[in-house]
Amino acid sequence: RSSRVSSTAASRRGSTRRSSAVTAVSRATGTRGVGPKKDPYKHLREFATGAILDEAEVVTLQTLWERIACGPGVAGGVGIEISTTWDPYRSKMAIRNGAKMMFVVVPVPRRAQAVRDVLVAGSAEYQRIIEVIEGYPSRIVLPRGLKADFLIMEPTTD
Repeated sequence: RSSRVSSTAASRRGSTRRSSAVTAVSRATGTRGVGPKKDPYKHLREFATGAILDEAEVVTLQTLWERIACGPGVAGGVGIEISTTWDPYRSKMAIRNGAKMMFVVVPVPRRAQAVRDVLVAGSAEYQRIIEVIEGYPSRIVLPRGLKADFLIMEPTTD
């Protein structure tokens, strides 16, 4: 019995030494514990155009994310995205930042269908709260008598 107690006490002392060594390293390096570091770009990963976010894409997406997140009317609002892209990622960002409904206005029928296909291939959440409207922004009327709280436009490249 005494040998069992002493081995238990020794293992406790050893684990205490190991944990104090980890604590000392954590204090010295400024890290807490051992394990994977938190991903600072996790909120942008779903909007990446490829498998890896490069530096230029991070800057572009983070800037857009911050503008949408700070935009008046986004949280709890209904928004319109006017875009020429094939993926409604600006609308997705608005949804992630609290918008309750988004309408993507696309004037070209083929592109409108491609945007719908992107939504169908993606999350069920997006399919439910992002609606594609085919037509020119100056001529559309939002369904169900809704009015927009905010607008997201893609800047022109000219």
